[in-house]
Amino acid sequence: MVQASDSSMELRIQGALITHMLDYYQYIPLDEFLANHPHWSTSQIQDTLALLQAIISVDLKTIETLAPKLHLDFLQHPSFLERKVYSYTQNLMLNLSEYEYADYLRGLTPILVDVMRLVVVKHALPDLDQYMIQVSKETTDGRLIYKGLQWNQEKIESGHNQVHKSWQKYYGKHFNYNHYVSSSHLLKLLMDYGKDEDIKETATQVRQVEKDLRNIVAHEVLFVDDAWLQERSNMDADEIHGLLMRLIYIAGLDDQKQWDVISDLNEQLKELFKARIQEIRAN
Repeated sequence: MVQASDSSMELRIQGALITHMLDYYQYIPLDEFLANHPHWSTSQIQDTLALLQAIISVDLKTIETLAPKLHLDFLQHPSFLERKVYSYTQNLMLNLSEYEYADYLRGLTPILVDVMRLVVVKHALPDLDQYMIQVSKETTDGRLIYKGLQWNQEKIESGHNQVHKSWQKYYGKHFNYNHYVSSSHLLKLLMDYGKDEDIKETATQVRQVEKDLRNIVAHEVLFVDDAWLQERSNMDADEIHGLLMRLIYIAGLDDQKQWDVISDLNEQLKELFKARIQEIRAN
């Protein structure tokens, strides 16, 4: 009886630990826990946990593998760029929930480029992508690695087009094609060719957050809290994120199932563990 009681207590403690990790979206520690306590795991638990980690890590290949397996095909419906934004934003939202404001701000620049691309395509220049090119460069030891997205100089300067017109307006004959595509570049195109003034204002406000908050946090070690955010932007963290989400919705990423997938899968995982503890006790 003592042994049975001890075993039951251990199960309750382990179950409480699992619930705690799920409440705080601690998927890597949970995966390590399951590796050391394999009796808790099932194939469905492992796949669900792996999918959750893939979503917040922007591991699109793993998502493509596991989404159909778990009957979540809707995760593959958006375009590649849209899926990147949906996943990456989930990661930012976790930073926000854990008050990791500096990490949140440092994460703004890459997502702003992607979101601004989508906004420009949707509301200003539908053919934008043909003016950009993915660049790979050779390392000193001969490896070819992807370096980033640049403007396609040959395409832009080959004839009269709106991108070339904007570059002449803002940079004269001195646009630096070695620079990578930035939110600043994309905002200029939106301002020149977008029609909706509210969209332009939202994009400008988000870009201002990047300039006033993100850039200094990315280059200096600073303590960032709501007071710091208020001082520099007159907004708290939730207001800043609300502004970002407004721009993301403007870009067309308004599928609520995509935004709910982390919380939904998290709850499903809790239910799977509840069922699993009953199975363990029954055996």
